[in-house]
Amino acid sequence: MLRGRRWCLQAIVLDGERIAGVENAGAYIVLGNDDRAYGRGGCNRFFGKYSLDGSEIRFGPLGSTLMYCEGSMHVESAFFQALDMVSRVEEGGETLTMLAPDGSAVLTFEAEKEDAPETAADAPRRSGLE
Repeated sequence: MLRGRRWCLQAIVLDGERIAGVENAGAYIVLGNDDRAYGRGGCNRFFGKYSLDGSEIRFGPLGSTLMYCEGSMHVESAFFQALDMVSRVEEGGETLTMLAPDGSAVLTFEAEKEDAPETAADAPRRSGLE
């Protein structure tokens, strides 16, 4: 069940380098049933559209809040950069991997124990990006 779950970010690998501090940043993504993605990048909440066709995935323009958080901005920056790169997704039970066009894993997630709630506090507010 790919859609409707909260996927907690476990690893980011960019240019062959694993980004430090990811496990404790609290970053996650939810791929909604309405083709909208939202989550937390480690500091800021983000939202936007995505398309999923089989295992191919693309993210449209993403918007986010603009807070600064000491110690987690490097994770958020890398997360957003990686989301822009991904072209394919693989789900294996409780693990979700997003891959670059060359097949390398750039984002690895683990499913939260329970499905992500779709509450007013969790869902992003609508913006002009949609």
